[in-house]
Amino acid sequence: MLRKGLVVFFGESFRLGGQGTRHTGAPESFSGQMDASHSQCKFLDNLRTLKECSIDVHLETYRTQYDNKLKAVYKDYLVRAEFHASAMGLRRLLQTVIKNLPALELYDFVLIMRIDLYLKDPFIALYNPAWNTVRVPSVCFIPHHKTGVHPRINSMMFHFPKKYYPYMEYMIHDHDFWAQLVDTAGLTYADLDTMLDTYHDSDSDKDFNPIYRIVNRGECAHWHSEGHVFDKNTF
Repeated sequence: MLRKGLVVFFGESFRLGGQGTRHTGAPESFSGQMDASHSQCKFLDNLRTLKECSIDVHLETYRTQYDNKLKAVYKDYLVRAEFHASAMGLRRLLQTVIKNLPALELYDFVLIMRIDLYLKDPFIALYNPAWNTVRVPSVCFIPHHKTGVHPRINSMMFHFPKKYYPYMEYMIHDHDFWAQLVDTAGLTYADLDTMLDTYHDSDSDKDFNPIYRIVNRGECAHWHSEGHVFDKNTF
């Protein structure tokens, strides 16, 4: 069955530096962002050809001198591109993404992810458009794996099947997203999953990550929680 999906890439494109930096649009950032965007298109091509999906892409980022070059990379899939004039923070930008989403009834699934991620081949093979629960990449590495009693999650990506679209309004670019859905939105652990059953930090500069790296910063080779397995039913 042909599935129709919407993939949203959001955040600061052509960005340099580690967590908290706001240096965007420099020529030194161009190659890294292009690497990320081309890896994302490889992922989109795989969804279309091997996983039999019809895919639309929505960009939500900030203006740089490279806006037209960025749009050109996604041209085979792009249905909307918003380039904001000034930074508003990831939380507000994500709220803007939700407000700007097109007619969601057209789509069987929505995948929202940071635009500065280079997607590795294991992610391209792993991602399943038929996942029927809300999914995030992973739980953060031990001992930073809990927020209260709930999993402290990696918030770089969000997968939503159609039946969970009403819960997008609770989406936050924050480690507390799982807790937010359970404590505020009324979902249960049966509604939520991770893409990986291993523990990894959001920032690939701080912890090994098997499915992506954040471009234009370092990449950590050390896996802090190697050998540990996440099981939501016994967490």
